[in-house]
Amino acid sequence: MKTMLEIREILCDQMDAIKDDKITPNKANSIINAVGKLLHSIRIELEYAKLTGRTPSTKMLG
Repeated sequence: MKTMLEIREILCDQMDAIKDDKITPNKANSIINAVGKLLHSIRIELEYAKLTGRTPSTKMLG
């Protein structure tokens, strides 16, 4: 995953796969959980940058 757009596409694909019975809810939940943790780490990095007055180095945000 390189961009937020890719993350959104993955999440939408998982929702479609569940709806179409192509993936189990448990597997989709695992993927969504991993994405949530990734987004949380980005949020922490952004908060740290704000508190220290630095420019965030997160490449995912473009």
